Amino acid sequence: MLGRTGKLIYVDLLKRKTSVESLNQTWAEKYLGGRGLAAKYFFELQRVGTPPLSAENVFIIMTGPFTGTPIPAAQRMEMVTKSPLTGTYLCSSVGGDFPRELKLAGWDGIIITGSSEHPLRLSIQDNEVRINRADDLWGRYCGETQKIIKEEEPGAKVACIGPAGERLVKLASIQCEERSAARGGPGTVWGFKKLKAISVRGTGEVEVAAPEELKEEVLEIYKKVKANPGLRMDKYGTMNQLKLASHFGILPLKNFQSVLLEEEIPAEFDTEYWRSRWVIGDTACPLCPIICGKVAEFSFGSLRAKVEGPEYETIGMFGPSCGVDRMEAVLAANYWCDQLGLDTISTGSTIAFAMECYEKGIINKADTGGVDLSFGNAEAMVELVRKIGNREGLGNTLAEGSAMAAKKFGHQSETFAMQVKGLEYSAYEPRGFWGQALGFGTNVRGGAHNQVFTFYKEVLGKFDRMSPEGKAELVKNVQNERAALDSLQVCIFGSAIYPFDLCSRLYTLVTGEKIDSKELIRRGERTYTLERLINCRDGLSRKDDYPAKRTLEEALPRGFAQGRVIGRQNYDKMLDEFYKIRGWDQAGHPTKEKLLELEIFN
Repeated sequence: MLGRTGKLIYVDLLKRKTSVESLNQTWAEKYLGGRGLAAKYFFELQRVGTPPLSAENVFIIMTGPFTGTPIPAAQRMEMVTKSPLTGTYLCSSVGGDFPRELKLAGWDGIIITGSSEHPLRLSIQDNEVRINRADDLWGRYCGETQKIIKEEEPGAKVACIGPAGERLVKLASIQCEERSAARGGPGTVWGFKKLKAISVRGTGEVEVAAPEELKEEVLEIYKKVKANPGLRMDKYGTMNQLKLASHFGILPLKNFQSVLLEEEIPAEFDTEYWRSRWVIGDTACPLCPIICGKVAEFSFGSLRAKVEGPEYETIGMFGPSCGVDRMEAVLAANYWCDQLGLDTISTGSTIAFAMECYEKGIINKADTGGVDLSFGNAEAMVELVRKIGNREGLGNTLAEGSAMAAKKFGHQSETFAMQVKGLEYSAYEPRGFWGQALGFGTNVRGGAHNQVFTFYKEVLGKFDRMSPEGKAELVKNVQNERAALDSLQVCIFGSAIYPFDLCSRLYTLVTGEKIDSKELIRRGERTYTLERLINCRDGLSRKDDYPAKRTLEEALPRGFAQGRVIGRQNYDKMLDEFYKIRGWDQAGHPTKEKLLELEIFN
């Protein structure tokens, strides 16, 4: 199996047993790998109606055909399960050192079933796979857990959960070295199953069809990136996105009540000042010339620490969305999320929601433990991160996410819980580009941008941003393309390097299977349709494809989209067209004809 190892680890946590299974070659080709292949296995293995927090909920880790090869910006893996936050299908792509190490250890992926009464850890060293008790690690922060394991297993790469996952916080992440699989609560599933960590050490290689030709293509890719600074993120990482988003009027302010304009960016968030004041190093996934990661050193109160970050999303949600203008508060929130094992996007968004509830009088100091939870209170924000991760006080309610918190708080607070399907929005104001509103609404996992990021094509392309025209086709195309790239495991930044004709050529050089770019995208459409089918069989339909009420019903008070309202009529027009061109019925279900066309069942 060129580009693949042909082997999967099956783990039964209840019986504390592992087994080796052959990879289904037919599925691997039809769905490419990574996200698509994981979705196929999940569809076949998961019973309809399985509760997310149950022994029966399957958890799948799957690498892509590019993982472990020399191809840069493609050393990733996909985590697929049923989300405890949304109750729907969940896919989460993550990079760092762990995915490549797993592939070099000889494994395409891991399929985890069952749950344990006691904390466990999985240790993989090439072909040797062991399940050990992890009582000594339970309760420890992520950084501490990784350090202990690495002392016992030199050279190992570690994925683990923190106290948030153990306490079944619905926003819990899995920390894969310094990177996170975070959206939708994958760490919560591990916490329920009592799986504290997986460590892996690999010393093998991945065999490819045409190693010399692949090497030549890779060298050309490096030359291209080196010659084009716009493809690299070696100085500012994703921090530059802050200025770009504010310039185009889509940087959310105070829980998406408004937008922060470019001239209002706090001095501490200036890219040059940030770089010189806090950044002490740069990091990247293996082999990657983009270098998006930054390491910052900071002080906040009595805390002195280092953290990888913050990314744009983390800055957007803990900064402007919470009304906070202090970078060290954002860094501290980022740090505690990484240590506790929390999704920075959902955690920041849920805190911003709570701040709006406080300012509107829906909750008060009796609910907050005497804390002034007004927008801009940096100390309260950071402390609330800790309380969410430990399920303390108000944090216990917010640990369920903004949608569930709104149900508890009442008083129409659900109108400004900024989420879709229970998953909080990423840090982009969709009223400033309506295709993103449709993208958030129809995304298989909810209000995340990575599977359907329309920003560059919509804002910088030939579209009227505040119009429903052409947005259904745009969203469909972006979803299909991203599904294909996630299946190859090309990262969202790497997609700027890889046009689809190059991706298809690289796929042929790796696997030996000759396909063109059209077929590559068709396989992406197959993946997205299968993911939709997974949600539909669990009862999701059109009613679940709408963004937050604020997005549809309220106008932005300023910025490029000032005074413009999307409205239900415009949104329904986009949604109707989207279903039609996707080959789904008007309830949002893939039709029999579309399933046959995409050969999903044969």
